[in-house]
Amino acid sequence: MRSLRLNEIAYKIGIRVYCNNCKTLFDPRNQIGILQKTDCKHPASKQRYKSIICVNSVGSRKKRKTFCYDTRNLTEVIELGFQFKHYVKTPIKSKIQLEENVKPILLIDCLSLFLDFKRNIGVKEYQIKTLSQNSFNAFENHIKKWKNATEIIGEDFFQIRVDKVSDDNISETIKHLSSWSTSVQKKAFGFYNQFYLFLIENGYNIVSPFKGIEVNDSIEKEARALTFDEFKLMKDAMALGSINDKIKGKTRFFNWLLDTMDFAALTGRRREEFMTAKFSDITLNPEGKLLGGYIKMIDSKFSKQNSHRVASQNRYTKAPIFPELYDFLMKIGYEKYKSSDRYIIAGEDLKQRNTLADNLTNAFGYYRDKIGMNSLVQLNGLRKKYITRMRNEFGNNANFFTGHKDSRIDKKHYYDDSEIFKKVVKFKLW
Repeated sequence: MRSLRLNEIAYKIGIRVYCNNCKTLFDPRNQIGILQKTDCKHPASKQRYKSIICVNSVGSRKKRKTFCYDTRNLTEVIELGFQFKHYVKTPIKSKIQLEENVKPILLIDCLSLFLDFKRNIGVKEYQIKTLSQNSFNAFENHIKKWKNATEIIGEDFFQIRVDKVSDDNISETIKHLSSWSTSVQKKAFGFYNQFYLFLIENGYNIVSPFKGIEVNDSIEKEARALTFDEFKLMKDAMALGSINDKIKGKTRFFNWLLDTMDFAALTGRRREEFMTAKFSDITLNPEGKLLGGYIKMIDSKFSKQNSHRVASQNRYTKAPIFPELYDFLMKIGYEKYKSSDRYIIAGEDLKQRNTLADNLTNAFGYYRDKIGMNSLVQLNGLRKKYITRMRNEFGNNANFFTGHKDSRIDKKHYYDDSEIFKKVVKFKLW
């Protein structure tokens, strides 16, 4: 396949050639720049046209807006490039005017406007929400699925009017999404309906074509808690790991893996919660002793979901320090680091905590697959094991430790009833 070419017109409106493999810009005209390569060793099939436009952001800072094109036809790309440049250069305030003659009408333009809103561009302070990069990746995937379904029936996704989405398009999108899990389907349709609600709130008189679509719950609703044997096998596999354990050049081994597995199991918290816990978060019991105290941990899910509310504050939970957790904290260096702001896990690692959380998830999947363990064995199975054990021991009072508002959440999403059936063999009615 021939390498992509650029001409002066394309270059002047911000179009470049982008390599999907080396993630850098390739200029076949030998234009040398800071972020550009004069050549590229990867196959031409990996190259794509990409628009890069600088726009003013908050204050005097500038922000880059980018868009990758599917077509390899330079003439088509130039035409789309002019449209993209005109769109991103239009002030956000002009984009959201309610007058009919200035509102975007193409579906792709309205989706871009919605994503800008999600990124807090041009929104009022009390509307600002903090979303993770994973959330934005999910949004883009929902749009891609809609685009792929559109192309299946031969329609041009970039030319569809937002108020003229055909019945065939909707039917094909529903059919296309059916090959994914019920969770993905619910999130996708939820995103589409949110999108149309956003348009209605900004003066569009359009009813969501996805309104009323219901997705059946998954038949398999039972939680899958890790067994002790599975936990031990995973730790044994990690203990034998080395820096040579890699996927696509990225290491899957870290020297803090074993400690993190123990801490995750003994606290039952989410990744973002146990990875950010510090020694200064430890509170002793009323007698001044570690055993019987607790570790104050942020409820990351609740705090993120409510961050946009006026006067919102983070919510915290208390992970009780029982004998096994006490032993772990002493081993990890409690006496040396107590009351300090050192992280309990990977305290010497300078990476962002969310990056470490991703490293942990990737490592777990790598070693699970390496030893041929069932894919149902997942990292959150440690949280499910913890909550199951807490509920069996403390009943409905367990949610005080698990961080859930009521016991219903424990039962629906985390409770593994297999432990009760192990006890039933010793049950006596009379």
